[in-house]
Amino acid sequence: MDVTALAHAYVLDISIVTDDSGMLYLAVEFNIKTLKTLDLLKLMLDCRRIDITIVRQIAAYLNYGDDKPKSFTTDYKKLFKEPPPR
Repeated sequence: MDVTALAHAYVLDISIVTDDSGMLYLAVEFNIKTLKTLDLLKLMLDCRRIDITIVRQIAAYLNYGDDKPKSFTTDYKKLFKEPPPR
């Protein structure tokens, strides 16, 4: 499934959103544009499609579910200029 998604992104010249380290590695190898989940949330926030409350709720859920990417805390602080919610 991952390779199929990457192939579509490559052929269509579109970005793919993933936090999977293997997919991110392959995307770099094939010059496929990527966004991590937090990058997408930041883009949506900047475009006023969501507000910071929604960002915080999603981040808190990722923390709660223990399903956050390894760079989650660093990326969150860098993008949103605050510590991630617990």
